[in-house]
Amino acid sequence: MTPDEYRKALLGADTAHPDGAPRSHSGVHRVAHVTRERCAGPSSGAEPLTVARARALREALVRALPEDVQAMDLAEIEAWIAQRRDLEERLERTQVDLESTHTALEEHRTVLQQTRTSPSMRVGRRVLAPARLVLRALRLVRSLPRSLRVHGLRGLPGRLGTNGGDGPAYADWARRHATLSASGRSTLERQLQGLPSQPLISVVTPVYNSDPRFLREAVDSLREQVYPHWELLLVDDASDAPGTRQLLADLEGIDVRVRVLYRDENGHISAASNTGLAHARGEWVGFLDHDDRLAPDALFRVAEVIGDDPRAGLIYSDEDKIRENGERYEPHFKPDWNPDLLRSQNYINHFSVYRRDLVDAAGGLREGFEGAQDYDLVLRVTERLEPRAIRHIPRVLYHWRAVTTSTAHAGETKPYAVEAARRALQEHLERSGRPDAVVLPAPGFEGMWWRVRYGLPDPAPRVSVLIPTRNGLHLLMDSVASVLDEADYPDVELIVIDNASDDPATLRYLDFLRQDDRVKVVRDERPFNFSQLNNDAVPFATGSVLVFLNNDVKAQDRDWLRELVSHALRPEVGVVGARLLFPDDTIQHAGCILGVGGVAAHAYLQLPDDSPGYLGRAGLIQNYSAVTAACVAMRRAVFDEVGGFDAEHLKVAFNDIDLCLKVLQSGYWNVWTPYARLYHFESISRGYEDTPEKQERFRGEIAYMRRQWGDLLDADPAYNPNLSLEDAQFRLARAPRIPDKPHSA
Repeated sequence: MTPDEYRKALLGADTAHPDGAPRSHSGVHRVAHVTRERCAGPSSGAEPLTVARARALREALVRALPEDVQAMDLAEIEAWIAQRRDLEERLERTQVDLESTHTALEEHRTVLQQTRTSPSMRVGRRVLAPARLVLRALRLVRSLPRSLRVHGLRGLPGRLGTNGGDGPAYADWARRHATLSASGRSTLERQLQGLPSQPLISVVTPVYNSDPRFLREAVDSLREQVYPHWELLLVDDASDAPGTRQLLADLEGIDVRVRVLYRDENGHISAASNTGLAHARGEWVGFLDHDDRLAPDALFRVAEVIGDDPRAGLIYSDEDKIRENGERYEPHFKPDWNPDLLRSQNYINHFSVYRRDLVDAAGGLREGFEGAQDYDLVLRVTERLEPRAIRHIPRVLYHWRAVTTSTAHAGETKPYAVEAARRALQEHLERSGRPDAVVLPAPGFEGMWWRVRYGLPDPAPRVSVLIPTRNGLHLLMDSVASVLDEADYPDVELIVIDNASDDPATLRYLDFLRQDDRVKVVRDERPFNFSQLNNDAVPFATGSVLVFLNNDVKAQDRDWLRELVSHALRPEVGVVGARLLFPDDTIQHAGCILGVGGVAAHAYLQLPDDSPGYLGRAGLIQNYSAVTAACVAMRRAVFDEVGGFDAEHLKVAFNDIDLCLKVLQSGYWNVWTPYARLYHFESISRGYEDTPEKQERFRGEIAYMRRQWGDLLDADPAYNPNLSLEDAQFRLARAPRIPDKPHSA
């Protein structure tokens, strides 16, 4: 390769710095749209210069060249290259070594996976836990300066991992906002007669050698219910502990609504629960563990939903944990129906109440799934329901007892229960028409939660990737390489939308890209309008799947595109978003939370990449109402159905949020996957909303979003009204945003 070719292909005679390039704004993220495409031309008898090879050379050159390289003449460059003529050979040898290393790592992957889940590793993780805390603290210290600039001091609690409501702060919050007061109880009792429906609710509690103290508390929590129309079925699974047997005998006459059933032999929890179901008389049935408690208003709130929505088939609530001394901690504030999150973890869990006929139709609880019998049941029942029939009560109505022998306390699941959960999920996918889907342990959550990997059809459909750009050559090259060289996907088309680039080096590079049959360069010289640029470029696409990609995004893994497309092809899915990281390996995007800042904000912004987030949600596939268009995939048919981006009202900000909400409104699910991982060099090109003109336009876009989507922005179904809208760190709200619903007597 001659010096001139290096200069043209890598540096450019007039290479400009990466500034002034357009980007997509979701309001929360202001991003550049500089794209980089592949350089496939031959070089003086050498092998074709791929983008990956060119990038490696470029990075090495940038490190080695003097800062005044632009002032060097041709003779000086030739002399420099002559002194370092073995640079390219060494880089190529390094690439071969890396490929060999990659092969070796793949060969050891299975062994490593087995080792991670072995008993010795579980012990090791406990021993090394203090060291991991120290390392996490060091990463937090490194990223605190940026966090302070973004969030100020107010954001430090969430940044330091105190979000989520654990410990004494939650106990105090629960006393003020999640405990039924005497006056509150009187109000609900007055409203009882106004409930439009008052069905009998059967509560089934399997019992086996239970601690008499906690079993009595469980029974008392039923007898303290505001709602009177219930029955409790205590099913003794052949207990032999004298204290348990004596308490059950005492409870037989304590309340006509409490019934004790005795089994002759121990059959475990599924069989015992089915015995209770066989004797239940209620139209609705719920499950209470033998040492847990219900909140006094739990059944009233359930009856309230039943009366308001005759279509309801499954009703579930929020929950927390309770220590042996009665202290409440670790609340689980859940989203509304979230099918992809359910395939990642049993987030529904407690308190769940089912319409009795649905449980009967599903065959009750299946023996052989002990330890995951509740997960198996909720998967089988929800398969039969429309989404609107699955109702969430955003109140803490269940207290999960944490004693030294319980899962709530230990946080670990027995191996047989893990395997039962995996089988339950795999069979659910097969019944749902996805036999190609594979259930894998979720990385970082092995033995707890899951990753579902969906297959691709053969042949895989063509994907059209659209990248708007204005100048920004250095960023563009990385983005293009991520698509054409680094994506493990067989059929890709790249459309670069050139928004009036005027940098000579960028223009030469775009001409160079036109030599690749996979690339189209579309020139658009109108003023920047992200929505219009993409809408008008879509007709040039020949793929059935569209990917909108910023020009300041760089792939971290080779299978990022395959992962996005595997979800986008699911018929129930609309838009699919990726996990985006800042260059310092902190989170830039892990889904969008509606309502924060008036419109939306990125979840877990600035948390370390390895942060689990709220109850694991920063590392699990799930549904969000919206994701950022810095990197999204969707079927072309869905894009056309909703009319694409709004080019009239949302030229720069919130166009992706609006698109996602239109898709959601049309009946599709939007998905975020942490397994499509890319770096996002946010705001390098266009900068922030820091001029009067930009701020005026930004305020107008906020006002439009509030007019168009205000009700949804104030009640994000993928979030929870008990969590704060001051930021998107899943912290406790100062007060819940739950309107009380009056019922006239």
